[in-house]
Amino acid sequence: MAVTSLFIAMFPRELPEAVERRRENRTKGSHGIMSLPDTPADIGKVDSQILFPSQNNLDSTLPKLSEIGTTLKSLIRNKVNLYNNLSSVFYMFSSIGFWTYMPKYMETIFMQTAATASAISGTVSISFQAAGLLLSGALISKYQPSARKLAAWNVCLGFIYVLVKIAFTQLGCNPGNLAHGSLMVHEGGSGDGSWNLTTTCNAACNCRVNKMLPVCYKEEQTLYYSACHAGCSSFANNTGTNCSCLPTAESTVTLGTCSEGCYKIFLMFLAINSVIRFLDSSGRIGNMLVSYRCVDPKEKSLAIGLGIFLISIFAMLPAPIVFGFIFDKSCLVWGTKCGTKGNCWLYDGETLRYAYNLTAAGFTFIGAMFDVLVWYHVNDLDLYDEDKNVEKRRQNNRRQASQ
Repeated sequence: MAVTSLFIAMFPRELPEAVERRRENRTKGSHGIMSLPDTPADIGKVDSQILFPSQNNLDSTLPKLSEIGTTLKSLIRNKVNLYNNLSSVFYMFSSIGFWTYMPKYMETIFMQTAATASAISGTVSISFQAAGLLLSGALISKYQPSARKLAAWNVCLGFIYVLVKIAFTQLGCNPGNLAHGSLMVHEGGSGDGSWNLTTTCNAACNCRVNKMLPVCYKEEQTLYYSACHAGCSSFANNTGTNCSCLPTAESTVTLGTCSEGCYKIFLMFLAINSVIRFLDSSGRIGNMLVSYRCVDPKEKSLAIGLGIFLISIFAMLPAPIVFGFIFDKSCLVWGTKCGTKGNCWLYDGETLRYAYNLTAAGFTFIGAMFDVLVWYHVNDLDLYDEDKNVEKRRQNNRRQASQ
């Protein structure tokens, strides 16, 4: 931050284009072009006022501490700003929670290793998000679409994102028929959803509940937690033999899940996620432009701070907690460490698929509905000339005052 702040400090208080627009506006009279000064001295005086505005004029656009309360009320009453911020909160809630636990989701649903899942999810998230931001920024700079079109694009992206997340509930690898013992029932007939892996056929094996090393009995497509839980007395070359939980003494189990063709499904999931990540990030530039232009220049710094505050408090903090709770509720087998609950070794894949994706879809849907409100209220907001927006606000204020 210290390094980047040095480069930010090198920027002028006003960009050259803003100075040029002020020159044009000041040379225009109420009925056309104002008369130009006759003498060189007057010309220099006018140019100096245009190119180098007074310190008082610049300071008048800076916020004052005593005006924070009034400015906050103004920002909250600004419908475009309010709806745009709420949309960002719900989008970020969905995105942060979804991508924070993506490696664990890939491990559970698509049977990937922890290292592979982490590397792939990080690469997809960062690379396609960066590409979407860069390309959308370049296209917006070149073609300068209206605020209404950008808002409509965000609405379309939101609903596409919701449909994809709903479709993801049906996309996953089938590990096989689970043979994990019985559901634990506590006193009073209640249960916490966890499983007892000890059954009559493996009771004598004294199996430990360590990290899952699944084995598959391919003849019946049955998945066991480990070779020990299948009752196997010997295990070599990734094959378990003499297994008491299998139909015959000659039956064997092999290391791994019973899923076939899972890698193709995983590639399909990655491809769709990459496209969605790219499209989703393409709408963030328009969202940011709207947030910068829909407020008065004097309120802009506080508006940016308010937006960051809302996202931090209502998205960045609670989203990982909510999605982590979803994973915990989907756990079937908990490990133990020093007599206390440790990591989860086995998840209910179907429950996790539905809860994880539908939660992300739900928060995105709410964000999309706020984007609809932004589209409805944004009207003729100019994203590329702030002076026009300032003048429109002045005219609206005069109109309201006259009424």
